[in-house]
Amino acid sequence: MIDHFAELGLARRAWLEADEVKLRHHALMSESHPDKVGGDGGRAALLNQARRVLENPATRLRHLLELESPDFHSSGKPAPDWEFFSRTAEATRLAADVATQKASAKSPLARAVAAARATEIQKKLAILQEEVLSRAAALELRTKELAIPLQNPQQVSHLVEEWIFVSRWQSLLHEASASL
Repeated sequence: MIDHFAELGLARRAWLEADEVKLRHHALMSESHPDKVGGDGGRAALLNQARRVLENPATRLRHLLELESPDFHSSGKPAPDWEFFSRTAEATRLAADVATQKASAKSPLARAVAAARATEIQKKLAILQEEVLSRAAALELRTKELAIPLQNPQQVSHLVEEWIFVSRWQSLLHEASASL
């Protein structure tokens, strides 16, 4: 198994700042880029893969888990916050409906009604986005607290799943907001 931390010359840690990964990647790519004389396309591909894995908290934690506990098999996924998921799904569905109404509105009155509904839904989306940011901040703190070597692989596995849910919610809310 490739150790992406070693590829970028970074210590194995649960939390890495995205800028730290990016700077290290750029420094090493300046030596290995295939367009450079003496460059190595294979090495450049490994560096790109390492950056993709280590920049994202969920993939970084999954990779760390594979490196530190190769024999670990998760005993189950944590249940997402279904109440928050339901509120997010409802708000994104409403946003899609209003975006469709705005696009098909022919009269000035219909456009005004759709714009008013869009403003109302934007407020709901903004509240949900703040909640997602708060959840991401809490996850970041929990991730930063993880010690290497990993003491509780199941805890790390659950963090991976939580990061995946938070990332999905962020994407859904961003797309819904942009559609309005």
